[in-house]
Formats: sequence, structure tokens, C-alpha cells
Amino acid sequence: MEETARLWERFLSEPVDSERVLLLDEGTYEARAGVIVAQALHHANAHREQICAILTSLGMQPPDVQVWAYAEATGRGWERTAAH
Repeated sequence: MEETARLWERFLSEPVDSERVLLLDEGTYEARAGVIVAQALHHANAHREQICAILTSLGMQPPDVQVWAYAEATGRGWERTAAH
């Protein structure tokens, strides 16, 4: 996890060229950078859905795991007011 975090931080430290070709799986597979970003978002979404299904099956109310809820909880998104 820590290695993956470092790799993402390095990857996202510069503007992403979505058409840039990257070598994956020790050089055995090639894909454009935009595909990598899309897969990461999709993969995270699949895990959120799994956790919510597990919690629901245990009779628990899952938390709101939408990105919008995260944005509001962390001050990265908010309702616009007349002052803006």
C-alpha cells in the first residue's frame, strides 16, 4: 500500500498526459495513462460497493461513500452561497 501510494503521488505530481503509453506488469503489457486512471477509479468504486453490500447484509447502515460526501466532510466541496 505504501509503495502504491508513492507511485500514485509521483504519477500525479505532474500533469497527466492521458495518451502517454506506460509499461505495466514488468513490461509485459502496455496501456495509455488515461486507462490507468479510469481503472483506478473503477476499482475503488467496486470496493466501495462491496463494503456497502457486506455492511447491509449484516444489518448495518453503510456510510455515505460517495466522493461528494468525502469532499464535504474534508472541506473540498460545499454548497455555494451568495457570498461566492
